[in-house]
Amino acid sequence: MNANHIESKFAMMGARFKVSVAPAQRASSDYAVDIQQDRHGEFFELRVPERLRDSLDVNVLQTDKRDRHLLLFVRPRGRRLAFSAVRTSASGLSPRFPAEHRASCKRKRL
Repeated sequence: MNANHIESKFAMMGARFKVSVAPAQRASSDYAVDIQQDRHGEFFELRVPERLRDSLDVNVLQTDKRDRHLLLFVRPRGRRLAFSAVRTSASGLSPRFPAEHRASCKRKRL
């Protein structure tokens, strides 16, 4: 994992990023991304258990400085994962519900 490269991508958006390795006795079984705060303000933190420290591939697949959007891709090293498309528009982020559920929901006007 190239933490400096990832930090620079977050900085392009105006955000900070840090990686912390959790000791074995205090670590959960998986990694986590969280928002933390220090004396300089808020930052994104990737917490990695010590046992996963050298076995994760972490990449920034896409950044959009204007919308402050970043797509972070994390996977176990050596594992092949395939995906066909990533939708980044705001409408693409809205949840999809079955037609019968949509019909029962009332829309509110703002």
